[in-house]
Order: sequence, then C-alpha cells, then structure tokens
Amino acid sequence: MHQRLNLMSPEIRANPYPAYAELRRTTPVAQVDPGGLWAVSRYEDVLHIFKNPNLYSSEGLRLTADPP
Repeated sequence: MHQRLNLMSPEIRANPYPAYAELRRTTPVAQVDPGGLWAVSRYEDVLHIFKNPNLYSSEGLRLTADPP
C-alpha cells in the first residue's frame, strides 16, 4: 500500500477484510489514518508487541482519543 489506509472510510468500514488482507500481505506494519497511528496486522507480530511492553507504546492512541 502506497498511501495511508483510512480505517474509518466508508468503504473500509463496509467491508474491512480485503484491506486487512492486503495489509498483512504487503505492509504488516503500516501507518494508518485517522491520526497516523501504526497498525500491526500479523498475529505473530501482535503477540511480540504484547509480550514486550517496554519496547512499544500506545501513547499515541491515548493522545488521539484525548488530545491535550
């Protein structure tokens, strides 16, 4: 994927599965909109992130949900 995928676009929300499959296939770690957050789409990668909280942060998600 060359441009950021907008996970809240009507097309993606109507049927997200093809977009998620494309992410897993081509860009398993990708910056997405809204907010430029990072999406991790492969199961093994998500497990690695959950098991290593010192290396990864969800601070961006908090800032998106509750901006200063």
